[in-house]
Amino acid sequence: MKGMMFFLSAAVALAMLGFSCNTPDLSGPVVPVGPDEPQQRDTIQPGPTPPAQEQIGTCSSQIYVQNSEGYPIFRIPAAVTTKAGTILCFCEGREAYSDNGNIDMVVKRSVDHGKTWSPLTVIADAGTDRYGNPVPVVLDDGTVMLVFGWSVASSSSSTKVFYCTSKDDGVSWSTPVEITSQVKVPTRTKYQTGPVHGIVKQRDPHKGRIIVPVYGTSSNGTPSGVFWSDDNGASWHPGGSVDYKYGGE
Repeated sequence: MKGMMFFLSAAVALAMLGFSCNTPDLSGPVVPVGPDEPQQRDTIQPGPTPPAQEQIGTCSSQIYVQNSEGYPIFRIPAAVTTKAGTILCFCEGREAYSDNGNIDMVVKRSVDHGKTWSPLTVIADAGTDRYGNPVPVVLDDGTVMLVFGWSVASSSSSTKVFYCTSKDDGVSWSTPVEITSQVKVPTRTKYQTGPVHGIVKQRDPHKGRIIVPVYGTSSNGTPSGVFWSDDNGASWHPGGSVDYKYGGE
């Protein structure tokens, strides 16, 4: 699981840095035509333009910029594509560079494959405390769920777990619901969601199950594990975990 989460984190980080725009060279390779003849270029004629959904291209766009939209810094990005094709990029909106302090859950939307982005929307305002580690999940019915942790401003270790949902492709969000008592294992102190995505199982057994990654602290180290829901978040259950001595993230 740790390797998978690292891969997803790296992919989102690259997405936030932007992509290089490249134009293919249609002029063709230089081809010798005979021992006494000059080299000629074999010209390749471009074919018909494919349908829009089949076109492949890259573009560059910076999603979050430090010292903008009310926040000095943004960290811990996570991006998903909705059933309608909208890209949602979540972040922690931080009032300081530290992991402590006032931190909110924020999101930006793109409806043109990442070329442009909406103004920032605050999903959950922690007041003077902190929300952290956004874990987005796109449900089978199109609902977008965001799971995240909470702690007092003086601590970077989450002690509570919340989630909220959007039914309109990330435009608006429900009031956060606390699920700490359902998912937190009593022997865990620090209990951090993520980092990055949850999943919905697409095959049996337990098709449709929402699975959210989590890590924490215990007497044996910093275990990584999951919690899950079989009813689209109406109820939650702690899942398995694996102890790891050097950091569950």
